[in-house]
Amino acid sequence: GNWEFDVQSQKITWSDEVFRLFERDPSKGPPGYDENMACYYPEDSERLQKQVQAAIEKGVTTEDDYHVKLPSGKSVWHHGKIFIKKDKKGKVSKLLGTVQDITDRKALEDKLQKSEARYRSVVEDQTELIARFLIDGTLTWVNEFAAQYTGQTPQELVGRSFLDFLSPEEQKMARKSIAEITVENPVVE
Repeated sequence: GNWEFDVQSQKITWSDEVFRLFERDPSKGPPGYDENMACYYPEDSERLQKQVQAAIEKGVTTEDDYHVKLPSGKSVWHHGKIFIKKDKKGKVSKLLGTVQDITDRKALEDKLQKSEARYRSVVEDQTELIARFLIDGTLTWVNEFAAQYTGQTPQELVGRSFLDFLSPEEQKMARKSIAEITVENPVVE
């Protein structure tokens, strides 16, 4: 959806989609500024108010995600953009914006973060050397135990080849094993 705010007249205009996104009856018209800000969770309302003020006073455009409380009691996420329009004197005369429901995306991001946290806690707590590496042996991630085992930090290991830690004979065997990895055969010992 899209909206427009006339700085001089303080008039707000909403598209039908914005009314739908905020579960507001279009016959009531758009809410006033304070009523609109009350739709957002406090920390997001404060941030949005600062962004609106910066847009009006400094001509700053903004793009951000906001947590919204709907009249039905549902909690959703909206992605909003604020653009400015200046008058002939170069002063901000209007704010223009868009709103998009990103609730599903936020839910997926949250699931991914939780999954990543679980994964990290599992591999970080292991007493085995665990690492991710590129096909050439370059380490892209190592667990804390692998770093301790080598006497280095994870940051010192990432970017280096794990093959450097092997004897020439072990390097040859490791290269052969890596060459055998395919989509059909993703695991080698």
